Parts: sequence; structure tokens; C-alpha cells
Amino acid sequence: MLGAVHRVLQRAMLGHQADGVIEVALGDLAALQRPDPEFALDILSSAAATIAEGEVMQLAAAKNTATTEDEYLAVVRGKTAELFAAACEVGPVIAGRPKAEQTACRSVGMNLGIAFQLVDDVLDYGGKAAKLGKNVGDDFREGKITLPVVLAFRRGNDVEREFWIRTLERGEIA
Repeated sequence: MLGAVHRVLQRAMLGHQADGVIEVALGDLAALQRPDPEFALDILSSAAATIAEGEVMQLAAAKNTATTEDEYLAVVRGKTAELFAAACEVGPVIAGRPKAEQTACRSVGMNLGIAFQLVDDVLDYGGKAAKLGKNVGDDFREGKITLPVVLAFRRGNDVEREFWIRTLERGEIA
């Protein structure tokens, strides 16, 4: 088990060193520009850290059919939703809008990010590549545990659950 955790963390560190570099750079810029924790660069720096953590959570959940809806949503909140939330929060912060407006915009962004990711995950199983601008089935091929997989596994019968275990956990396509 410890070896598996090490491999996941090593993959995350190697594959996402840029996330850490961006986080440090944004943090340094924020400190130079303005120490106010609500300043836009602080929001982006914090978002970069959260997104990097979300990436590690996603790597830990990869190919794990025991992933729950709550764990899946934690990954979504830590990645896509955090990006949308930060993007929506920065505008009112820069404009000097009241804290209530900043919070409301962040909330809208968080919910929009969750909705976006849910739709994206579903389209991976039934969209058209030409319209999506990406290959259909990439998440499945990469062993990503998305909400369609979580629900299909939980609601499936023994034969269907064995399919998911065989294809995602063991990588047996045939």
C-alpha cells in the first residue's frame, strides 16, 4: 500500500511540477504587489495550490472503482470548480466590490465549475468528438473515475461491476 501511495505522489510531483512553480510564482507576485489576502493574485495563488491538491486526489482515485460520489465531487471541487470559482471571484475583487458580491461570484463560479465538469464527464461517454473538440472516451481510456463510472459501478449488477473492475482496475480491455 505504501508503495502505491509513493508511486501516485511521485507521478503527481513529476507530472505537475508546473503547478507548483505557478503557485510559488503567483505567491511571490502577490507578496510584491499587495499583501492584502483578498487581492487577485492571492486568490489565484490559493487556487493553484488547491488545484494541485485536487490533481493529487484525482491520481489517488484513478482506476479505483471504490471511489464514492463524495470523493469524486471533492476532486471536482478541487480542480475544475476551484478554477471557475477563482476566475469568477477575481473580477469583483479587482473592481473593489463589496465582500458579499465577491463571495456570491465565487459561489456562482464554484457551481458553474461543478456543472461544467459533470457535463464534460457525461459527454466523454456519448458526445461527438468533432463537436466537443476532444476525443470521446479519453477519460475511460485513462482510467479516470468520473461520476458516470461511480454511478454505473454502484448501481450495476455483479457482471457490470466486474466489467468496471476488469477494464479500469486491471486494464483488461478484451
